[in-house]
Amino acid sequence: MKKILLLYMFLFLVLCVVDTTQTAQNISTKVLRFHVIANSDSNDDQDEKLRLKSYIVEKLRPIMQSFDNVNDAKKWVNNHQQIIENLCYSYLKNLVK
Repeated sequence: MKKILLLYMFLFLVLCVVDTTQTAQNISTKVLRFHVIANSDSNDDQDEKLRLKSYIVEKLRPIMQSFDNVNDAKKWVNNHQQIIENLCYSYLKNLVK
């Protein structure tokens, strides 16, 4: 009985892993990943990095939602890097005040 239960648990885990992998692959074709690099590994810098990332994502969300596919969004980002940099500088400038 224990062997059968272990077999079912193993099969369940395999199915979960397969489903998770397929979901990740499906999402990766629809999502634009955005990374921010912190100044250091300190907790304060990491927290600030997350706040900056949230700020940028919030500002770009309306623009990104207007695209039908991730390729168009990537093109926009590549062609408008200065806008994103300006948003970052604006955010950081407000921290200093």
